[in-house]
Amino acid sequence: MTNVIENVAVVICILGVIYLIYYMFHSSLGYGRKKGDLFVTYYTVRFRGVPIPDLKANEKIMAKLNSQQKLDNGYLVESIVNGGSIKQLLKEEYGYTDKELLIQSAKNALQS
Repeated sequence: MTNVIENVAVVICILGVIYLIYYMFHSSLGYGRKKGDLFVTYYTVRFRGVPIPDLKANEKIMAKLNSQQKLDNGYLVESIVNGGSIKQLLKEEYGYTDKELLIQSAKNALQS
């Protein structure tokens, strides 16, 4: 009986360590949160040498971006799509070039 209890305790400890490792790795991936089954990531969208558009006025863009906060040279947004998709969408909608847009995950933007 003691052997069974020890085995159960070892299994519980191993599962606890696995959970802690998963939690630490998952939370270090970036600033984001779960939205239903999707992971939402925060991005800074910066414009260089061009007027900053009103993204809220564009329904196609608003279908991909949420929770905008205005910055001096752009926006802080949350999205379920990646930064490359956001950049491509802005280029298609407004005709921007790669040099005029800088899209960074919020974690990377805060470190630079």
